[in-house]
Amino acid sequence: MNGYLSEVPFKSGSEVKKGDLLFVIDERPYKATLDRAEGEIKLAEAKHKFDLAEVKTKRAAGEVRGDDSVGVRQNGGRPAINRRLPIDAAKGRHPNRPGSI
Repeated sequence: MNGYLSEVPFKSGSEVKKGDLLFVIDERPYKATLDRAEGEIKLAEAKHKFDLAEVKTKRAAGEVRGDDSVGVRQNGGRPAINRRLPIDAAKGRHPNRPGSI
């Protein structure tokens, strides 16, 4: 572990025993990183909650948002996950394969 030593509670040359505290590393940089990560989690949770409310509102209004993956289609009120071609088309090759985005 890297960091700045904020305390060295033993004297050089003294005898130490199992469990003795040898060094204290300054926790401020790690605490700041943890606080930032926890803030990002809270922000993501709030955004997720907002997005769920938006989808629920759009479902209630019967709105459709094109090919948006969370768009609600005339599908019994459920989000459309699989896409089906709405017209007949000639056979051909397409670049999409399972696992591609």
